Amino acid sequence: MSLQEKMSPQESLAIIQNMIQDARDRFSESGHIYVFWGGFIFILALAQYILLQTPYAWANYYPYFLTPLGSLYSARYYRKKKPASKSQNRISRLIQQLWIVLSINILILAFFFFWALQTALIPIILILSGIGVIISGTSLQERIIIFAGIASNVLGFLAFWVELDTQPLVLAIASLISYFLPGLRLRQQYKRRHEV
Repeated sequence: MSLQEKMSPQESLAIIQNMIQDARDRFSESGHIYVFWGGFIFILALAQYILLQTPYAWANYYPYFLTPLGSLYSARYYRKKKPASKSQNRISRLIQQLWIVLSINILILAFFFFWALQTALIPIILILSGIGVIISGTSLQERIIIFAGIASNVLGFLAFWVELDTQPLVLAIASLISYFLPGLRLRQQYKRRHEV
């Protein structure tokens, strides 16, 4: 007899719910990483917008050179949070791989194809990150994250009609709506669950 034949539907459902809860604990935790990325991207986008309004407009993309530092911070944060020896379930691995692939693709687009994308770069980044946020929210069964991803997608499509020198403001707003505010909400939920 196989394992599937021995389990009742209730046991199967319990295993799936445990996998989802494990993934929630790993990725939504206290909302820290969402707040970090929301604030970090907000600052970078705002810095770009300010540079575009000055004689230093030629250097407007320089703040984004700090993005790899944010990625290193995230990797270090998760490495310290969960020992590498602890096994991950499929949902956790899916979300982790999704963000690694999306981040690499966004960095490649931003640093190597900005010349080809020009006014479409920020909208495309918002759409791609929105997809990642929606998939993460769906996997974690967190409606606030799903809605945040939808907001990022909508703002991405709207950004196509915004002037290039104003697009960083759209990115700044999207980072607050898609990451920062959901991170604060996750932090509230975490504090309620753990009575911190």
